Amino acid sequence: MHAVFDLSFLMQCFLQVWQGLWTALFTILLAVFDLSFLMKYISRFTEEIFSGLITVIFILEAVLNILKVIASAPDITLLYHGCN
Repeated sequence: MHAVFDLSFLMQCFLQVWQGLWTALFTILLAVFDLSFLMKYISRFTEEIFSGLITVIFILEAVLNILKVIASAPDITLLYHGCN
């Protein structure tokens, strides 16, 4: 059985390797120059911004999923006309 590799898969692999190398470079530089003292400048405000961003992402994902379900569902308003 032959494996089929398309360009998008290879590009994704390349980008993941590049991201790993870039992150490793920064980690090594932080360790070599002992830059952990910079953590005191990261405030609670920064943490709140990131948690707010994550909250917005989850809410948008939920709303989009609900809209997909509504769009794919049959017209249910016909079911309620007989209940009057």
